[in-house]
Amino acid sequence: MRILPVIAFSVLVFCGVAVAQEFKGPPWFSAARCTRQDSDAADRDLDRLKNWEAVYRTFRLYRQCDDGGTAEGYSDAVVILLTEHWPTVSVLSKLARTNPEFEQFVLLHVDSLMSPDQGKVIIDNAHNRCPKGAKQLCRRLEAKAKNPL
Repeated sequence: MRILPVIAFSVLVFCGVAVAQEFKGPPWFSAARCTRQDSDAADRDLDRLKNWEAVYRTFRLYRQCDDGGTAEGYSDAVVILLTEHWPTVSVLSKLARTNPEFEQFVLLHVDSLMSPDQGKVIIDNAHNRCPKGAKQLCRRLEAKAKNPL
């Protein structure tokens, strides 16, 4: 009968390790490097994310703070730019070509926080209104909007 507690303990340890390793955040996230000042500055910048240059600037300065409410703010800004300001996606395309990690950041923030209608708009824009030179980005945006998990 001693084997049952050993098995139960092993399952708990294994599951605990799996849960502890489940969320690592995006590759640029670092709780250790996100100071309180960085976090506060990133949160203040969320209201200023009205164009891709501002999103890129904030990403470069505060990407280590991409978690919690800040991450939700990034998602909101990215989705608004992709739905309400689609003609500016060529700027996103240029920034993404110079910094592939920024493209990953944008794709990460096309997520389940957006509404189904916003997802449909992104899919339609990416499929039907993709600017020259941005075909790969548009395909990735369309795929991500179809499966935002």
